[in-house]
Amino acid sequence: MNTDLPLPNTGISNPTPAPAPGGPPTGIHLQRILVPVDFSDCGRKALQYGIPLARQYGGKLILLYVIQEPYPVTEFGGLALAQMEADLSANAVAELDKLANQVVRPLIAADTRVVFGSPETQIVDIAREEAVT
Repeated sequence: MNTDLPLPNTGISNPTPAPAPGGPPTGIHLQRILVPVDFSDCGRKALQYGIPLARQYGGKLILLYVIQEPYPVTEFGGLALAQMEADLSANAVAELDKLANQVVRPLIAADTRVVFGSPETQIVDIAREEAVT
């Protein structure tokens, strides 16, 4: 299979190389692989690495999108944060599910997570919580 063909509507090259001869290296067990995504080119590149790893090791991906908490203030005071966070969350869930359904789930199992906070903190916390290996 040609690994240079872009997947439909994603800009991601086909991440389905054949498994390594003889299967995964002994002593390595990657069952849950966390892939933080931000819908950028770098995020797409992370999927290009995560999908083949999960396939090779028989694992599953956990796609994580972190929404940085907004604290907008106008001359009239703060905005309705609860509604803004609900909208941001709904949009992120929809986009992450779309990415998972179009690109990842046809190839391997995947879960999605959308959380609020600082990306560097949330990535570490979710990795611990999900017991990624």
